[in-house]
Amino acid sequence: METIEQFFKTGSIRENVFCILKISESLSIKIDKLIQSELNAGIQSLEQAANSVSEKESLLREARNRFNKASVLEKRERKIISLLGLYLCHHYLKDHQNEINSLKDILLVNAEDENFLKDMFRGICSANPATFCGGGLGAIFLGGALGITGIGVIPLLLAGGTYSAIKAEQIKEKYEKSVKNIYCLQQEIRVYLKNVHNIDSK
Repeated sequence: METIEQFFKTGSIRENVFCILKISESLSIKIDKLIQSELNAGIQSLEQAANSVSEKESLLREARNRFNKASVLEKRERKIISLLGLYLCHHYLKDHQNEINSLKDILLVNAEDENFLKDMFRGICSANPATFCGGGLGAIFLGGALGITGIGVIPLLLAGGTYSAIKAEQIKEKYEKSVKNIYCLQQEIRVYLKNVHNIDSK
């Protein structure tokens, strides 16, 4: 991923915040600064640190606190972005061991999380029950589209039923693309840790 290479090479906070936002886009994450979350607040504190001189360190510490919380609360892509933000904070605060630990934690993020995929369908069905949810038969149909059978269909039943086969495939393709992008980013981080810090990571 070209952006992650730029992320490790660039020197300014402002440029690295831009890189984080670009990486977010590549992982299909929308950072909406109007929505309150620890991740969004961390990004905002980093941006403020980039524009400050006298308060730079305190704003970096505030961002670090936000990203620390976000790294616990968030999952998959958003957890990775939280950890990249945490890495930046440790880097600029010259906390080099925790800087490396943040990258190691990214390698522990599970890209293939079936529960995350099911949660996506729960959210869609909850938001659009009249359009997309059609009861038990639909849940079985959806489960088949996703390769989920037997008792594995139960979470879909509880989620509110079904989604059309076309929409199901679209969601599945989006999920598979995100898995591929996460693996790609993790591999780039392994290369960086090996080449720069001489650390072998699985």
